[in-house]
Amino acid sequence: MEVQITNEPCMLLETVELLYAFVNEMPVEDLTAPGTYTIPPVELQSILRTATEGLSRQDPALQFFFLQEPIQNEAGERTCLAKCMAYNSMDFSCRTLASAMESLRENWRGVRRRGEHFSAIGEFGMDYTDPCAGFVPLSQDVERLEVSPMYRQKLLEVFSGFDEYTAFLERILEPVAGRLEKLLEPWARRAEPLAKDWEIYYRSPAAREQLQQRSCCSIDNSVETICLNLRYLQPKAGPGVMDDETGTVYFHTGVAQAVERKTPLDFEDWEYHALRLLGSPARMKMLQAMSEQSMTSREMAQQLGLHLGAVGRDVKSLYDARLLLVEAIHGRNRYKTNFTAIETIIQHLQALQKHSENKRSEERF
Repeated sequence: MEVQITNEPCMLLETVELLYAFVNEMPVEDLTAPGTYTIPPVELQSILRTATEGLSRQDPALQFFFLQEPIQNEAGERTCLAKCMAYNSMDFSCRTLASAMESLRENWRGVRRRGEHFSAIGEFGMDYTDPCAGFVPLSQDVERLEVSPMYRQKLLEVFSGFDEYTAFLERILEPVAGRLEKLLEPWARRAEPLAKDWEIYYRSPAAREQLQQRSCCSIDNSVETICLNLRYLQPKAGPGVMDDETGTVYFHTGVAQAVERKTPLDFEDWEYHALRLLGSPARMKMLQAMSEQSMTSREMAQQLGLHLGAVGRDVKSLYDARLLLVEAIHGRNRYKTNFTAIETIIQHLQALQKHSENKRSEERF
């Protein structure tokens, strides 16, 4: 299995995150985190100011693409049109903004050609469900998404004219990306040891098991390549996708993410999210159904008698919380319960219980 790790910033995604923070006047602390390789808030404020010099937050084009939209889900996520467009693909072989934008356009053409449909929306773009028989208009796809009617209309407009709108977005991003790339260069050099650590991690004998835990993909011998790009803005995030056709797994891994867990009591963010989701009887039924066999969202909706839109939203939430694995079979995503993640949560809860018992014992003596 080939491993490709780079500390070079993905300028499409980094620039989108920077402008999202700029337009919505987010505090720079929301764009960074504590860590050896992260950018301190003072330096990040300077980067933000220099990269966006001459721009107005009230510019109608910036407002259109980057103004945040709340997603009506339990996680309380927010997104914007630029994110919904930019995270549609993660082709880290694209070394220029122009080639990355063309990759986005080609990926969207492939989605439409294969007849895939929107199933859910999240902070990092859209999720898709398997093709169904017959024609389904894009407007019907958009209607099931958990956002406001006004935002649905914007999504329909943008994805109906995807080539035109990506070209317009590219013109906005280009000057900012040019400045930002130079500003991130010293931080990328500083993160070279972290890139080497990740390479060692994924070249280890247990790489496939580790990859399955981190990607929530069912990893078999069809995976030929791991591509990991370090992420400097929003460095706690780690979105990723799997390209079934090429057997490639892509990660955009934040520089605040540790290669290994330090102690058994270090719960990660996904575990807190998972514990919240496990309180739903409907989601527990879904996990039980997928524990017996892998299923598409449509099959699950039919078997459990649930609305397809609701199933699509819950599948996305469960997948984001690492409670599901995804298998790409003949171009269709099939999901199954991720028992490794469930066992991890149980082990950490048991460690917490043991720690508490030890504390009480010490206090008695």
